[in-house]
Amino acid sequence: MGKKLLCVLLAACVPGGVHGFTDSLWIVARDGAPGALVPVQAWLQYEGAGPDDAISAFDIVLTWDASVCTVEAVTIGAAFVEARWWTGSRIDNEGTAGPPAVPKIYAVSFSMMPIGPPYLERGTYLGATIDIRILSSAAPPESVCFDTLMSAFTPPVFLEFVDKAGISVYVPSFSTDCIHVIPCSCGDCNGDGRVTVADAIYTSTYIYKCGHVPACEADVNQDSRITIADAIYTLTYIYKEGPDPCNPP
Repeated sequence: MGKKLLCVLLAACVPGGVHGFTDSLWIVARDGAPGALVPVQAWLQYEGAGPDDAISAFDIVLTWDASVCTVEAVTIGAAFVEARWWTGSRIDNEGTAGPPAVPKIYAVSFSMMPIGPPYLERGTYLGATIDIRILSSAAPPESVCFDTLMSAFTPPVFLEFVDKAGISVYVPSFSTDCIHVIPCSCGDCNGDGRVTVADAIYTSTYIYKCGHVPACEADVNQDSRITIADAIYTLTYIYKEGPDPCNPP
């Protein structure tokens, strides 16, 4: 269930004609089982018109299919936080006026003084990580695709970069990467389609730290309880060729 990478190359424009920018928006997602929490990353590539150009702000808007998932959290990329920018996000899982009515998230970051530092030079940065919960009612082969529905909003929604001279650069922020809903398998507690040490950690966190409820069957030793014995069973399966999850000797 490897990660899928989509690169959308976009031509940036400002009023009065084309500015010499080549900017990109990447969406990196993975498949998940019903109930799983799936992180989705939005990456920004900023080339600029010249060597002295830099990002002073961005505004990402993504939409999705509310019948398949909800968004639980948005975390702005570390580079923008470390630069002490103003950052924020807003999640709307209920849907907003269209037509059509769609749920959406905003991930926003900008400096209070766009004509001076702090700003980020040309390069590629993680704009935001979006934690998406696949609904338990979702079933394979359903999927959720991310998009900025230009026709659904007035005025149209754009990805916004602001350079260090304070000039706004608006880029249509289309993105079509998808999360596919995959079958739930025993022991795949985090719902990523594999049984790994991460699932044992997920089970332990659920037991001892009130973590999220396992996305798939976590009672791998089939004793009708979810205990640390299940995490040990999973580790034995992975590292010592123990019995398969839900198939004790």
